[in-house]
Amino acid sequence: MADSFTSNPPTSSVTKQSTSPILPCHYQAKTKTQNLNASMLRTTFRQTAAFRPVRCFSTTPRVMTEGATGSVRPTGGSGDAFQRREKASEDYAIRQREKEKLIELKKKLQEQQQHLDRLSKHIDEITREQGGEKN
Repeated sequence: MADSFTSNPPTSSVTKQSTSPILPCHYQAKTKTQNLNASMLRTTFRQTAAFRPVRCFSTTPRVMTEGATGSVRPTGGSGDAFQRREKASEDYAIRQREKEKLIELKKKLQEQQQHLDRLSKHIDEITREQGGEKN
């Protein structure tokens, strides 16, 4: 047994010499806190992936393009009832906004017309006072 101990040379960290060259600071080994942070991050990712709920409903783009509700018809048809109702409600909302804008424009036009009438009356009064018109 003594021979087996003497045949193996002793290896200690003191007698070993490092063969790696001196590296810049960003290439040196990670510190203990960096190793802990990396392991904590790995654990967090593992736990997140393990407890992720399973989706009950999933669709693929192909399913949505093949005539599902809300998809565009390849033949250029009017679409399903949902699309028609949605388009009708959007058109109604647009017409309502345009109607409100027209009402506002009519009010502004009427105000401008009243202002022009007042100005023309004022011009008539000034010309009468100066004797320009014999009325």
